Amino acid sequence: MLSAMNGMQIDVGHLLFGGPGIPATPSPQRHYKVNCDNPRPTIVLVPGISGSQLDGTQTGTDGCPQFSEPRQVWAEATWMKNLDCFAHMLSVNYNATTKRFSNSTGTGLWAYQGGFPDGTDYMIWRTYYSAFWKLLTTKYGYQLGVDLFAAPYDWRLSAGALDQVGEFDRMAERITAAVKQNCGQKAIILSHSMGVSVALSLLRLNRMQQWRSDNVQGLVQVGGSFAGAGASLWQTKLSGVMNPYPALTNILGSPQALGQLPVFPLEAAVYKFGLGMPSALTLLPTGEAEGADHVLVQTPSRSYTVAQQKELLKDMGDDQSAELLDGISAQVKSLLAPGPMPGVETYCVYGANVPTPMTLLYREDIAYRQPMQRPYDMITGPGDGSISLKSLRLCSMIAPQDHLVEIRDPAVDHAGVFNQDQGLAVLMSSG
Repeated sequence: MLSAMNGMQIDVGHLLFGGPGIPATPSPQRHYKVNCDNPRPTIVLVPGISGSQLDGTQTGTDGCPQFSEPRQVWAEATWMKNLDCFAHMLSVNYNATTKRFSNSTGTGLWAYQGGFPDGTDYMIWRTYYSAFWKLLTTKYGYQLGVDLFAAPYDWRLSAGALDQVGEFDRMAERITAAVKQNCGQKAIILSHSMGVSVALSLLRLNRMQQWRSDNVQGLVQVGGSFAGAGASLWQTKLSGVMNPYPALTNILGSPQALGQLPVFPLEAAVYKFGLGMPSALTLLPTGEAEGADHVLVQTPSRSYTVAQQKELLKDMGDDQSAELLDGISAQVKSLLAPGPMPGVETYCVYGANVPTPMTLLYREDIAYRQPMQRPYDMITGPGDGSISLKSLRLCSMIAPQDHLVEIRDPAVDHAGVFNQDQGLAVLMSSG
């Protein structure tokens, strides 16, 4: 399978078609007949931030109802009726003395496994990745639970925290089971957004090297944030704004018009549980792309550069994140340093022509532990609408230059590779 981009024939599709803290509790294992009738390479999707369904229980703290039978917390619309509890349950606590993470008081929360190992009963396939799933199953004959799987994880956590709570071991177990079920066909890990750093972290672990050799043949990284997401993540940190479809937002309204909107209740909840959330820090700029002196946030009284992000976190009252920032940034940088992974054919696919926030302009100074109104304007640069092009292109440190696929269509943004016809065509087309 071939993808043609900017005059180059990029061989991506052949990989797919031819050629104690915060526990996660898997669903009971289901047994299926092993697929050995013309098996294809096993595809395992590692979704981005917020892409995995989170289920939980509550003892009845902080205004939450008590429930011991697990129920869906992320993302479930009924929680709009109790956003304070919603934010409380999604929050992450950190003990600076023990260096351990835990759920909020009275909360049990984990990544729902959606049926082990198939993932057929799962939010992943009903949201961002539904168009991709339908394409694979209708056009190419893939089947969930046969040769198409998902590897969910607790997206609130950074790589170090995921390893601390055993999530990487659970993901490896899930991939192993998927490979065995598909007649031993090694996996093509298809990772997206934050899932790129999660998959890389898993594959880089020293104890996983033999496992990687036995179970993984390829890695396709879509929209990888290799040096942070420019200024877009700061919009979420400061205002609670989540913008999964920036290309559509650019069409519907200018930053000036959007800046007049009030803080909506859901955004206030996102802001609240985002305080101290380790995963958000993995998406903050590290300096390798735009440089330490690049201005990310500008207010009437001062500007904050990449090098001053810890000051910004402290000014907004997020001391937990300020304490964690240096360690998590160092971990993100370490993913690229070893270079390509032996034995794993690696590709990178990303949008490259969507205006991407680089500097946010606010009319007010940084609010202390309160969500701010959206920026009244922003300075943009090239990228996929969420991640800057310089950050995306750092994938060249772990993949050959001719394995980097840049999609120039302005409709294909950070999520569009999976849900826009133009993005899907580049990702899956044959030449």
